[in-house]
Amino acid sequence: MPIDVPRYLHLDLSKHVMSNISRFRLRAHTLKVEAAAWHEDGSCVCDQCPGEDEHIQNEVHALLICQDHRVCELRKHFSFLFSPFFEDFSAAQPFLLQQVNNQLVHDFLSQQNNRLFLFSF
Repeated sequence: MPIDVPRYLHLDLSKHVMSNISRFRLRAHTLKVEAAAWHEDGSCVCDQCPGEDEHIQNEVHALLICQDHRVCELRKHFSFLFSPFFEDFSAAQPFLLQQVNNQLVHDFLSQQNNRLFLFSF
């Protein structure tokens, strides 16, 4: 089975962006889910989401579900990246209310749009 080389390796991106993409893909980031894995008393609950609901701050949550106003503004600005993949996404509600399957997240991150990396990283 051939190995698919990640698309970002073929783009002319800054070293900073390349590093952030690689860290995200390798799960070497600072999201709560990773930090909690290294600390006994660490919490993996998102500290950015408003309200009473407790959401695990993982990669999917950060990309699609987090309701922090700054993240929502970014999603509104880059709404053209989301609309082909997520029917529930809109400018009025720039976040998803439910978890999505891994294949859909993979398809989203594999889309042929160079601006995806401006949003995510």
